[in-house]
Amino acid sequence: MKIQTINRAIVSLLVVAVILCAVVLVRGEYIPQQQNTNFTLVVVSNNATECNLTSITYPDGSATAFNIKMNKVGQTFSLFIYQGNYTLLGDECHQIVCSDGNQYETGSICRTITGNGNRPEGSVIVLFSLILLVIMGFLIYEFIVMIGHFAGLDIDVVDLAKYLGTYFALFALYQLGIAYLGNPTFNNWILLFIKIGAFTHVIVPITGFLISITIGSLSKKNVDFGTKRIYRRTQIGKV
Repeated sequence: MKIQTINRAIVSLLVVAVILCAVVLVRGEYIPQQQNTNFTLVVVSNNATECNLTSITYPDGSATAFNIKMNKVGQTFSLFIYQGNYTLLGDECHQIVCSDGNQYETGSICRTITGNGNRPEGSVIVLFSLILLVIMGFLIYEFIVMIGHFAGLDIDVVDLAKYLGTYFALFALYQLGIAYLGNPTFNNWILLFIKIGAFTHVIVPITGFLISITIGSLSKKNVDFGTKRIYRRTQIGKV
């Protein structure tokens, strides 16, 4: 009964986590604009005789001031902006000032810069969020197990392959996210986990493996590539 209660709690937490991830990824987005592509800024005004682009605020918080007059055709003002202004992923805003000759009105037009220029559907966001949570679960579990193996200098090739495999699965998810999800928030979280995983699942396991086989060599023992420990674990499981 207790085990069933724990399993239900875990499933409930997983569902809540997926929903929260989906909400965070969807919330606060503007119309998507593909990274490294040109953009035409368009403003429609019934009364203005002139509109100027005064500045652009980039996703990293920096800004560049301008005073560029927009082209007027009828009631529509437009301005071609070069792709070099859209290299960073995230929300980017264009500040505009329009005038009718007597009064001035300010405003902004924002876009969310994504890798593919698409707005993902809710099902795609939930799928990617679920995959991310599963991979993160494996990363945490394997890191805890690895601490024990590292302390016992018992990291073999099988362990090393699992740690590196999970890390590269996270990197593959990042590449898929750029191609199919195109969400800056998701990409930023993945990049953060990739940086952390480079230490916990690449540097630490490789270091532990090298130390393990080095000490084994100094002790004049055959290097254990996993077969001995696998056999030992099998025998323990049969007891």
